[in-house]
Amino acid sequence: MKILDERKTKETKLVEKNVQIDLNNEKHNRKETEQRLVKKVEEKISALRGDVTKEQKKEDEIIERQTKIVVDNVNEIQDTLENERKNRLIL
Repeated sequence: MKILDERKTKETKLVEKNVQIDLNNEKHNRKETEQRLVKKVEEKISALRGDVTKEQKKEDEIIERQTKIVVDNVNEIQDTLENERKNRLIL
């Protein structure tokens, strides 16, 4: 009976040890998977930020060009009005 109890105790300890090893392996694998996932997410966010920055720069350039066109048109209109005013004063 004592030998049987010792054997069961050893088997139980062995099973517990194997379960603990399996748990540790799973924890390690989960951690590695989480790290890979975090890295992929960070890479994607970085790429998206780059895209947003490029788009913002394009939009800024468009606004700058449009602003210059408007300013040039306003200046041209002002010059035309000034010339018309001068011509009317002369007449």
